[in-house]
Amino acid sequence: KTFGPDAIVDIATLTSAIKIALGTICAGVFGNRERLKNQMIQSGQETGERVWEFPLWDDYQELIRSDLADIKNVGGKPGAAIIAARFLQNFVGDYPWVHVDIAGVDFSEKEKPYVPKGATGFGARLLLQFLRDWDGI
Repeated sequence: KTFGPDAIVDIATLTSAIKIALGTICAGVFGNRERLKNQMIQSGQETGERVWEFPLWDDYQELIRSDLADIKNVGGKPGAAIIAARFLQNFVGDYPWVHVDIAGVDFSEKEKPYVPKGATGFGARLLLQFLRDWDGI
């Protein structure tokens, strides 16, 4: 509440659900500002660390409502990647925010021309390009 960031960007693995949706080809991207999400998508296209946008409709918030707590951190298997991102959204307030879920691309079972077998480092090039292109979104 005291920092006042221009934007919040997080790259993380929350569940393995995004891997079920997208496989190991690209990461999922979620956010609350179109320009911010579009810039992340563009950065992914430029670097080869591709991302695919998912919705964060209010209907998903209903799935993490709780009678016992402010919110719950799980909402079931259907839509789990979206529900996990919606959970995060509860903590960003009105700040512009984008979340990249890398659960399917954080580790490679085989070597690729630009990625060794094992941990991929996915997101490093993506975030660097995103920052290079930053225009105060």
